[in-house]
Amino acid sequence: MKKKETEKSYALYFFIAVSLLIITSIWLIWWETKTLRPWKDYQKKYHKLAVVQLEKELEQSNAEFSSDSTQKGYNDLKSALAKAKVEFESPAVQTEYKKAGKELGNVSAELKTVRHNFQKLRSSYLKAEYDYIKHSKAKDKRTLDELNKEIALLDKRITQLESKKRTYKTKLSKMTSPVDELTRKMNDFTSRTDNLKKQIASFSNQKVEIKQIHIPDLDRTDRCTSCHIGIDQSRKVSSIEPFTTHPGREIFLGDHEISQFGCTPCHRGQGRATSSVMKGHGDVKYWDYPMLRGDPVQASCILCHEKVKGLRGAETVSFGIGTLERKGCYGCHKIAGYENMPKIGPVLSGIGTKVNYTWEVNWLKDPKSVFPTARMPKFGFSDEEARAIADYLFKLNVDDRVDTPAKEPDWDLSDKGKIIFRQSRCSICHPAQNKGGAFKNIYAPDLTKVGSKVRIEWLKKWLKKPQEYFPKTRMPRFRFTDEEIDALSEYIMSEFVDWDIEDQKLKEKEPIGEQHLERGARLIEKYGCFGCHDIKGMEKAVRIGPYLKKKDVVNKIGAEISSIGSKPFERFDMGKVADKVKDRESYLKTKLESPRVFRDDLLMPDFGFNEKEIDGLSTMLLGFTAEEVPLRYKVLDIPSGYKPTGDFAKIEEDIKCLTCHTINGVGGGFAPDLTFEGSKVKIEWLREFLNNPDIIRPMLKQMPMFKLGGEIGMIRGYFSEDEVNIIINYIRTVLVTRDIPDDFEMEKRLADVNAEEGKALFRKKGCLACHQIGKDGGAVGPNLSSVGSRLRPGYLYMHVKDPQKMVP
Repeated sequence: MKKKETEKSYALYFFIAVSLLIITSIWLIWWETKTLRPWKDYQKKYHKLAVVQLEKELEQSNAEFSSDSTQKGYNDLKSALAKAKVEFESPAVQTEYKKAGKELGNVSAELKTVRHNFQKLRSSYLKAEYDYIKHSKAKDKRTLDELNKEIALLDKRITQLESKKRTYKTKLSKMTSPVDELTRKMNDFTSRTDNLKKQIASFSNQKVEIKQIHIPDLDRTDRCTSCHIGIDQSRKVSSIEPFTTHPGREIFLGDHEISQFGCTPCHRGQGRATSSVMKGHGDVKYWDYPMLRGDPVQASCILCHEKVKGLRGAETVSFGIGTLERKGCYGCHKIAGYENMPKIGPVLSGIGTKVNYTWEVNWLKDPKSVFPTARMPKFGFSDEEARAIADYLFKLNVDDRVDTPAKEPDWDLSDKGKIIFRQSRCSICHPAQNKGGAFKNIYAPDLTKVGSKVRIEWLKKWLKKPQEYFPKTRMPRFRFTDEEIDALSEYIMSEFVDWDIEDQKLKEKEPIGEQHLERGARLIEKYGCFGCHDIKGMEKAVRIGPYLKKKDVVNKIGAEISSIGSKPFERFDMGKVADKVKDRESYLKTKLESPRVFRDDLLMPDFGFNEKEIDGLSTMLLGFTAEEVPLRYKVLDIPSGYKPTGDFAKIEEDIKCLTCHTINGVGGGFAPDLTFEGSKVKIEWLREFLNNPDIIRPMLKQMPMFKLGGEIGMIRGYFSEDEVNIIINYIRTVLVTRDIPDDFEMEKRLADVNAEEGKALFRKKGCLACHQIGKDGGAVGPNLSSVGSRLRPGYLYMHVKDPQKMVP
């Protein structure tokens, strides 16, 4: 018989397995409750910080309440209240109080009954009136008259009872007012302490839980406030994240309540994630919209606001949009909303008769070396490439390479031109020799080296009729005479010369080589010069750059079809700098700073953007996403649609008033807004001003001397008397507002006003601290010495009453 095999024990294995299970379970519980729920600790810490802060305030409040002066005031009020209560509870007062209360009750009850009867009679009257109108019976007419008498009696009784009710209520209020007033004052002593105690109790008992904001319209669920629990609170318990309040709370949360907008529509990130800070902020691989921090948050303003420029709190992205428009990025890139923008560069089809050949070659190689303020970027053309492009452009209207060398000027004529240059205020728009160019909203060429750039024949034609060469120019036609044009041209050609270019100029004409033309055309097509310039034969060429912001576009142009702010980061071509670029923002900044650092064969030129421009443009580009929001979230930009009319429109088109001035939201914004100028200034002053703009702010010398009659220097009257009247009549009849009282109304208002009282108020309110009258006063605000002869009394009245309404 076989020996029975001994049974093997598994106790040790079981013990090890159970131990591992217990350890793993404990670890999982710890991981779940501590590591995956950081918001719990944040909420508890926030509540503690709030309680500590409130307890300090409570301690301070108690100390203030316990001070001798406070206690004396409190005890005095307490004694006065006790005395007032004794007086109120005296038999005589109580008898009177109860009697008045009883009478008030009786009057109120009767008034209720009378009003009810009045409504019944009113219904009966309306029915009787309907019957009388329908049947025209004498019986119905008698009924109407009787009801009318009864209604009149009840109406009279209601008036009497309401008067009695007010009398009794006033009487009762006088009896209780001493006690009520003293009680209120005593509560003021303890209200802060009581309020702090309630807040401490509230924070101490605050429940720790997930905070969730669901916005169905945006298909978003945000849990950001689970950690950032104090973000929308007025009380700031700490300056450390995530316990602090939202920066600029009044600006950003004033119109964007977190309960309605959430956080991720502006800040992006992964709003639903709560297991870690990194996941919640979207700083994880393949999450397309990581959290925006600092100024880049302004990119999200583009999502809802059609007009971001000028928006408070969006200064960086506003500057970026302004930079895009100044640099004409839409010339190469398709951007939704910019499809019909005019080209920013001059027409090149006639360039051969405008500029010198050597200047053009130097310009193509490095524009900013010629004019530091040039908008045109540097393409990095070699000398040979620049000559090929210049040859192609010149061949459009001439057959030779031509340079006009500088010559000995006619100094007498040049001196006369200098006077015209100053009187015409050319330097307001045009910088020259590091001076001028105050009006930054429009781009005017730098004149420092223009004498070596253009030919004098072209310059004279331009000064005579700028719109004839460039119909969309914003330069006004000054209506110079031929003699004035000769003088002004002589001054410009002799004063603003680039002697380095003069040394390089051709000594004589050179024929354009046919072999260069084909290469020049290919280079222009390759680099998309037609995006900024009108070039004969290339009117229908398409933009060469990728989309930056797409809307309802299906065809593909370039290497990218999506809106750049929505493009997944892994799809960007990092080229040679893949190790340096870590996110979408750094890619955009690197691209803007050095466009060809990624690959040598890229086409984007170097604009020489400064740091502010790079920050603005990168923020703007982050906002160019394919995301859409419901219409109710949109802040629409409704254009004013203003256009000058009648004969004034012809004058405006000629002298370009809206290049500087604004009317109904349309214009340059450099000079005063003329929207209600007719209600603002006196006509007599306006006529004098149009003849001599220097009668106001003579030191600034800003408005050009269009000379509406009279003669100053060499410049004679450009406008006829009829044209002057057209301008004045348009301002007087069209540019007016009913918000400003007219002269007739103000005469009645000011009939009994004492001017001496106004003078005393003027000095008492400290107006002279900013404004000057005669020799007295400050220089911060406008000089008011002759304001009475310039401004209408209605405008002065409204400006003093509400300055921000008149000048926002």
